[in-house]
Amino acid sequence: MKTTEACSASSAKLKPQTINKRLCLFVCMALLIALGTFKTTVFANSICPKDLEKSVTFHPNPVVDVLHIQSEYTISRVMIHSLSGQLFVQQRGNVKSIDVSALPKGTFVVRIIFENDLMLSRVIVK
Repeated sequence: MKTTEACSASSAKLKPQTINKRLCLFVCMALLIALGTFKTTVFANSICPKDLEKSVTFHPNPVVDVLHIQSEYTISRVMIHSLSGQLFVQQRGNVKSIDVSALPKGTFVVRIIFENDLMLSRVIVK
């Protein structure tokens, strides 16, 4: 697993949180993504957020059948949620692709969990 030695002090740090705080955080991020305020956000403990964001790519986006994920870091789990928070897909392990053909058309939040880090991103299913 790649590590980064120097990172800006403005990194968002994950801290132990209650389930309610995590749910609130997820809903807030999903709303910001849905509104188009930003495409991706990263909460990092061990990796610089800018490095993590640059190291992960999704293609194609918009996606029809299979979403491919490339990352320099080891992925622990990938989840795809609707903007309302409903879980549609969950895969464990170092996921490289996800079949989204059964998902309804729309905008979804992809949550990628690394060993100690979290990344949320917007994906459009057509």
